[in-house]
Amino acid sequence: MKKYKIIYSKASLESIKNIISFISNVSLEASKKEFLHIKETISNLEFFPKRFPVLKGIMLFDKEVHKLVTKNGRYVIIYEIFDSTVFINDIIDSRSDSILFNDLTNNQD
Repeated sequence: MKKYKIIYSKASLESIKNIISFISNVSLEASKKEFLHIKETISNLEFFPKRFPVLKGIMLFDKEVHKLVTKNGRYVIIYEIFDSTVFINDIIDSRSDSILFNDLTNNQD
């Protein structure tokens, strides 16, 4: 079974930082839990990352852009696949960018 390496863009790391910072204003424990939830979701991409839907009409560097919605439905993880590497482009938080989030989650698979 092929294992993919996961690499995070600066934008995706900044998004994670902002999400955790936002939640920690309410509860440090909840922010830790959410961080682990995001991390666990992304770790699913180590094996068979192509199983998640492609965003139609969006291409970067001649590569298809995939999306993965977290189990709690709060975030869309945007990523590309290069050979044996998954590149995390960004993580969209539904609470801070609802228009973009709705466009991404409603994009036909």
